[in-house]
Amino acid sequence: MARNIEIKARLTSIAEIEPAVAAVATEGPVVLVQDDTFFACANGRLKLRAFGADAHGHVPPAELIFYRRADAAGPRASHYRISACPDADGMRVLLAEAHGQTGRVRKRRVLYRVGRTRVHLDEVEGLGAYLELEVVMREGEPPEAGLDEARALMAQLGIGPAQLESRAYVDLLAERQAAGDWRLELADSELAAIGLDEDGDGSGTLRLRLAVAVLEPSAARRAEGVEPEHVLGVTLRFEAVEGLDAQALGDWTPGRIRSARVVRGDGGRALALALPCPGTLAGPLHVTLQPAHGEARVWRAAALTVSLADDARRLNVHAC
Repeated sequence: MARNIEIKARLTSIAEIEPAVAAVATEGPVVLVQDDTFFACANGRLKLRAFGADAHGHVPPAELIFYRRADAAGPRASHYRISACPDADGMRVLLAEAHGQTGRVRKRRVLYRVGRTRVHLDEVEGLGAYLELEVVMREGEPPEAGLDEARALMAQLGIGPAQLESRAYVDLLAERQAAGDWRLELADSELAAIGLDEDGDGSGTLRLRLAVAVLEPSAARRAEGVEPEHVLGVTLRFEAVEGLDAQALGDWTPGRIRSARVVRGDGGRALALALPCPGTLAGPLHVTLQPAHGEARVWRAAALTVSLADDARRLNVHAC
């Protein structure tokens, strides 16, 4: 597999750093409009990258990209494979049906090269401005060489440690969506119904319908005096579930949920998540749910969608 040493940093604006990048660049700038769709993938990340038209009206073929890298601030290695994909729309539908879509990232990228290092100045829809460095490594080259180049260019461009970002754009977008006005607190909610549609590959779609759910306001809403509330008509849909089957659910009696925990684990990193209501979380997700009676249930999922019914009703009863 091809290999890069990569780094990502937050920017106040692209304009503040682009003159410094242009001053040391050996090639560029090239403007790229990219639309990345992510799909569930057990061994790393899988995305379909479609491109917008360039300055001459030409639309490059899409790329199917598989990669693995650790979630760590500062320079880190990324191993990847890329394959051209002439039918982006058809491939997006196929992969979404086969594996489940877990996120989408749209951005305008200004590409420079400094020697063998690709410098990306990204304006990401819904996130803002970022800089990425990719040092393209040679076969068999020790990673220290790429790390030294990345750190030297960081210093040359004035990128400080406080600007470094370990998370992928798709994760940042999911977390921002999760930090909306309301979050679902599963503990002390009332589970009304459970359903699992199993697929031939051993996975399936798990649906949990809550009779009464507890909604927690965001910190901003709490500062305005908004208190937790109860609501009717919340459904959780877990995609590509593994670790549960219909037989295992047979003795799971609907009723009060004593405790619950949703954790995203990827690249050796685990992050406990608040559940957006409504909203979607990209995986891989590891879920533990303890009903008031019986054993805890544990499963894995590629994604979770929390939705409110059209006639969802607030009870105007504050949760304790």
